[in-house]
Amino acid sequence: MDETRPAWQYLKDYQEQVKPHLKKYFQENLKQSQEFGQTPHLACQHYAKLMNYGKKLRGALVKLAYEIGGGQDKIKILDTSLFIELFHTAILVHDDIMDEDSLRRGQASMHARLAGYGWDHHHPKPELFGIANAISIGDTGFYLSWQKLLSANFDSDLIL
Repeated sequence: MDETRPAWQYLKDYQEQVKPHLKKYFQENLKQSQEFGQTPHLACQHYAKLMNYGKKLRGALVKLAYEIGGGQDKIKILDTSLFIELFHTAILVHDDIMDEDSLRRGQASMHARLAGYGWDHHHPKPELFGIANAISIGDTGFYLSWQKLLSANFDSDLIL
């Protein structure tokens, strides 16, 4: 770790370094989501967008803590650090519902996006459709975050 690098540069470097890991993760999940239909695929696409527009501060802090603790494997920690970004995005999906926010990171929030989908497909209660599905998607994000962490290529003692 370079102790002379400013914090903003460390964050910017992390954002660039984690991009290929994030892209690979969502390519795999987007492919799988198609098997479940149009709505899950749309939700997965939007979740990926929400994560791409985030600052990724929490993931950078996971990497920094790992390095401060003597960790050397930058590839493993970059991939593993995505768990906290997945978790945080799930929290934001739920937060937007509770706060009735229609925008997140300059994009339509998950429930607003899915309500629009409900309107486009003549759902009888499009807003309820958006909220109900966004809650499920946020819950799925929590599951995916734990799956990402628990499947990390580290010793189980270190993960715990």
